[in-house]
Amino acid sequence: MRHKLKIISAGLCLLPFFWACDGAKESASPIEAQVENLLKQMTLREKIGQMNQVSLGNVDELAVAVENGEIGSMLNVTDPELVNRLQRIAVEKSRLGIPVLMSRDVIHGYRTIFP
Repeated sequence: MRHKLKIISAGLCLLPFFWACDGAKESASPIEAQVENLLKQMTLREKIGQMNQVSLGNVDELAVAVENGEIGSMLNVTDPELVNRLQRIAVEKSRLGIPVLMSRDVIHGYRTIFP
């Protein structure tokens, strides 16, 4: 009897979580719907590419990889012309037009300015 009471109590405690998960699909924002639609269109290779982060290397090879959707983000690309070139390739020439995230990998305060 005590074991059944524990199971019932655990089920009652988890019930709100199940309701919350079920209601999330009904109240999806337009952005979430767009993301889900985009994910459905992506190949496995493109999904893996979105998780791929590279540092600056051979620009021509990077351009081809960006066009093929094999790069999701890049580190330490500081030349504005190169950033614009790669973004233009990502948005205009890749199959799904997903922009590449650009970032810097620096220690806080080293060669950075506030903010």
